[in-house]
Amino acid sequence: MLGVLAVDLFKQTDDYKTAAKAGYFLDHRFQKIKNYSGISATDLSSPLLDPSGVVNHSHVNHQDIAFLKQAEQYDDIEAARNAVRAVFETIQSCSNGSRKPYGTLLYLRYIKYDFDTNVYNKMGYSSSHYYNLRREALCQFAEILPVKKLKYKYKHYALIPDLIVYKN
Repeated sequence: MLGVLAVDLFKQTDDYKTAAKAGYFLDHRFQKIKNYSGISATDLSSPLLDPSGVVNHSHVNHQDIAFLKQAEQYDDIEAARNAVRAVFETIQSCSNGSRKPYGTLLYLRYIKYDFDTNVYNKMGYSSSHYYNLRREALCQFAEILPVKKLKYKYKHYALIPDLIVYKN
């Protein structure tokens, strides 16, 4: 085929390293960002991902906005809030069917911050099946996150690093 160039649009990812990097980010850095933002896990409840399907508050707290606008650290706090929103929307965008319940798994594990044992018991999986699903979910999370960072015109890229690890 003369003049045809085959281009591989997608590099191969190292799923194990990507999942480990995404898991570390969600377990450690994201928790610190969430704490700094002032957004709690209950503020991030979702009727789509919350297993009970019941939400009893409006998710809006207008009283702290006036104070935060006057705070010297408002830009940093707002950056942290946008980072939390990007992460939460990424989790909401993950597959959430009966065969790939990635959104629910990530929500329970990293937003509700539940133990792995509790999550796989709640979901009715064996530990080995759960850990395979978690690895797949973390890889999907890492693939979707860059799009959500763009949505918020996210400028503080150091808060949320690139989580995908490519094979050599």
